[in-house]
Amino acid sequence: MRWKIAILLVMLAYPLTQIADVHGAIVSSTKEVDGIIFAISADSQVYQGKPLNVTLSVTGSWNNFFGYLYYNETKFDDMIIPAPDGYAWSETYSISGLDLGCYNLTFEVWYWPKGWPAGWYGPATVSVLVYVVQPPEPTLILKWLTPISKRNSFEAGSKIPIRFSVHDDKTGDFICDKSVKVVVMNAATEVFSAEYGTHGDDVRIRESAEYYIVDWKTPRTSGLYTISVEFEGIVVDSLQIELR
Repeated sequence: MRWKIAILLVMLAYPLTQIADVHGAIVSSTKEVDGIIFAISADSQVYQGKPLNVTLSVTGSWNNFFGYLYYNETKFDDMIIPAPDGYAWSETYSISGLDLGCYNLTFEVWYWPKGWPAGWYGPATVSVLVYVVQPPEPTLILKWLTPISKRNSFEAGSKIPIRFSVHDDKTGDFICDKSVKVVVMNAATEVFSAEYGTHGDDVRIRESAEYYIVDWKTPRTSGLYTISVEFEGIVVDSLQIELR
């Protein structure tokens, strides 16, 4: 059952250069039971589409323990089983694909303290609340440049320079952001992607001329293709071309 709690929205209009994999302050919870300290910590908020990292730890003297990580009532992957006979254990887990909303992260543990009679004790549980929030809307203008700004049809198998400029909507300043990624899709299939770099198959930034460029060697398969530009994993613009 998912919690129907009011969703915390973040809709601040940051310039794109300030958009990052933003996390809130760390929230944590600890509990000491039978001489063993159990703990859980995570970012208090992350943007939707970004992974939520959760750190679990156990400190004390034990023969063994096992446990589970839950987000709301969904179990994360498999049973958590560290090496037996330990004193300090810590591990970080990454949860992806979460919808907007509030999540109760719970570490549930059964344990066997060192020197105690054989058997499992517990469970001990520790929990924190975190939020998955809406990414802020970037305030930018992306402009496609030649040749794709003037043509929407190209010969299959040719090389196309994908060029575009990005400026701040308010100041008009050119935005130089190395988180840039260009993705080309044919229907639901990715056929090309490139990130920032200095080689011919990378997305290069020409600051003096104020544009981005990457060369795409098109496939020989005709059809419709969608070119998208992303910054920090957020798609800011796309257009469709035809290969003939």
